[in-house]
Amino acid sequence: MWGYVRKEAVEGKKLRLEDYSPSFLSWVCRYIGRDPALVLATGASLAGTAAKKIVSRIHKRSTTTPSFTPFQVAEPTGSDNPECEKHTQQDQETDSKREAPVALLHVPRSPSVLHRPLVDEIDIPTPLDDSYEDNDEDQGLPIESEAGSDEADKPTTYHGTAVKIYKNGRVIIPSAEFPLEFRTSQTQARKICSFGSTPRIYFSPTDIEIRINKVVVYTKPIERLLGSLEGAQWLSQLIFEKQAFRGTPHEDEHAEAEPHSGLDLISHERHGGTYKNGELKRKLLQGANFHCAQLKSRGARTENRVFFRGVQLTVPLEANTQTVCVRVDLVPEGTVHPHECINGGEAGDPAHRLSIQIRYRTVHENAQENFWYRTSAQGNIKKLNSLVDFLEDKDGDWIATQPRRFLNRDYSRKRFKTSYTS
Repeated sequence: MWGYVRKEAVEGKKLRLEDYSPSFLSWVCRYIGRDPALVLATGASLAGTAAKKIVSRIHKRSTTTPSFTPFQVAEPTGSDNPECEKHTQQDQETDSKREAPVALLHVPRSPSVLHRPLVDEIDIPTPLDDSYEDNDEDQGLPIESEAGSDEADKPTTYHGTAVKIYKNGRVIIPSAEFPLEFRTSQTQARKICSFGSTPRIYFSPTDIEIRINKVVVYTKPIERLLGSLEGAQWLSQLIFEKQAFRGTPHEDEHAEAEPHSGLDLISHERHGGTYKNGELKRKLLQGANFHCAQLKSRGARTENRVFFRGVQLTVPLEANTQTVCVRVDLVPEGTVHPHECINGGEAGDPAHRLSIQIRYRTVHENAQENFWYRTSAQGNIKKLNSLVDFLEDKDGDWIATQPRRFLNRDYSRKRFKTSYTS
C-alpha cells in the first residue's frame, strides 16, 4: 500500500483501478468496507484512503491509551524483611495518587526494563503485496525477492481455465489466486455436469461462457457478474481479461465487438433490476440476439414479436426466431437519424434521433435479412421516447415530468399501472 502511495507522489497523479494488483484490491475492499471502484469514482486515491484509515486508527489508539514512562524495576532485595515490605506498599500507594508526569524521562535500557509496544507496533492488517519495505537489507531479503513478489502479484488470465460446478449451482475457478465464483440455477448446473467432460470458462468483451469440448453450454453477461455480491473481485479480473484479448485474435463470435468500456461495479439489488438495465442497454447499443415470441391463434402462428421496456417489435413470419438480432443507434440532440424509427410525431420527440435495426435468418433458405423498424402509432412513439431516455441514463422521476412519455409499473413510486404523460 505504501508503495502505491509513494508511486502516486512521484508521478503526481492518482492511480487507476487497473494499476492495482488483484490481491491489493481484494484486501482494501475488506479493510475500508467500500467498493474500490466507488472510491475512485469520487476522485479520491484508493491507496491514500486506506492509508488515512490506518493513520486515523493509530492516532485514535494513541490518544485513548494513557501515557507511559519506562521505569527500572529494582532487584528484589530484602523481600523476607516485613519492614521492607511495609515501606514498599506505602511507596506504591503514594505513587498511585501522583499525577502522570508531563515529560518523559530517559531511562537507560537494561534487561530488567519493562518494554511497552510503541504506537507503530500496533497490529495493523498488511496487504499481501506490501509485506516488504524498500530497504531489503534491513528486512533480511535478497534483492530478487521484490521482483518475485511483483511477479506473484501480476494478474493471471483464466481464459480457457477449467472450472468446478457444484450441484447447488455454484461455479468457481479453483486455480484463481483470489475467490472468483458465480451462481447459476441448480437445473442448469445438473445439465452441465451431465455432459461428463471438464467445463472451461472463456471471456469475451460482452459475457463469459462455459464450454465443454468447445461447445457453449452456458453464457452469463458481464453485467450480472458486476452486479453480484462478488462484483469487486470480478471487476478486477474483467479489466485484466479485457486488456489481454484487446488487439489479439479472438475465436469468439463477439470478436468484432468492442470491449465493454464502462466496466464498473453495479449495485446489487435482490428485488431490483439494476444489473438487468445495464445488460439491456449494452445489448441494444452493441446489437445482440433477443428472445422472439411466437404468437398463435387457434394453433396457427400469426406473428413474431420482440418485447423490451414496453416496446414491441414485429418480426416477419419467415424469420427463424432463434436468430433475431436487434441493434439501436442514437444520434446527438438536435439531429434526426436517417433511419428514424418513427413516422410523424412531434418535433420535440427524442425518438427522431433513434433507429432500430432488426436482422434475422429465414427459416427455409437460411438467408440473411434485415430491415429498419418504423411506427406511427402515438402510443408506440411515447414508448420510444422513454426508450431514448433510458439509453441516456435519465432518472425515472425526471422522465415522469416530461411530455409524451411512457411510464411502466413502479410500485416504489406507487404507480401500479402503465400510463402515459401528456
